[in-house]
Amino acid sequence: MHISFLVSVILMLTGGRRSVALCMVPLLIFYALMAGGTPSAFRAVIMQAALLAGPVLRREPDAPSSLGLALLVLLIQNPYAAASVSLQLSFAAVAGILLVAGRLSAAMLNPVRLRLRDKGLFCRVLLAVYRFISTNAAVSLGAMLFTVPLIVLYFGQIIVISPLTNVLTLWAVTALMVSALVIGTVALFLPGIMAIPGGMFGLLGHYISTVTSVTGRWTMSCLDGTNPYFLIWLPAVYLFLSA
Repeated sequence: MHISFLVSVILMLTGGRRSVALCMVPLLIFYALMAGGTPSAFRAVIMQAALLAGPVLRREPDAPSSLGLALLVLLIQNPYAAASVSLQLSFAAVAGILLVAGRLSAAMLNPVRLRLRDKGLFCRVLLAVYRFISTNAAVSLGAMLFTVPLIVLYFGQIIVISPLTNVLTLWAVTALMVSALVIGTVALFLPGIMAIPGGMFGLLGHYISTVTSVTGRWTMSCLDGTNPYFLIWLPAVYLFLSA
């Protein structure tokens, strides 16, 4: 998400010219290295670079192909990266989002949109709030589709609170990232003045930490992945979803 924000800022600064934005790929690589150089970060960089290069090379943008390209590049560079939990979770999350998030969001939004359409300002505001909630929930559920079995395998946990936590915090993560880009850039030249808005927007980080801490302590927010009853229940859920 942070890489996509960075690309959006670059496109805005370059007037939407992808050929110019493509020259900023080294900046994305630097950001990925600064963030720890994990396979998940480089997956995002390669996918964004492919999506930027598509129109320049007169090719249609195709997210699944970009995801496959990212995996190919990472494994050519280091075949042993296939054993990385970070790589597996990152690609599994994106694959699930690409597969079901869009359709799931439309299924949740369309019936409500038909009911609230053309019914005044209050209904339009209510629809915008519901759209935000349903979109975040759909993306969260899509990300969980393939990652839940991996989390059970590696960490022995079944985390079920994620959709609610994401709905409560993603807006703050977005605001924190955007404000950090602006404040951090200006602070290079005016560090003293930017300390005030930096401290104010830093409260968003405390909010995110508090929400995740509180929801994570709720009963049944995280199930024991070694419990045989839960291990029977989990495949039943996937069979139900398949049906």
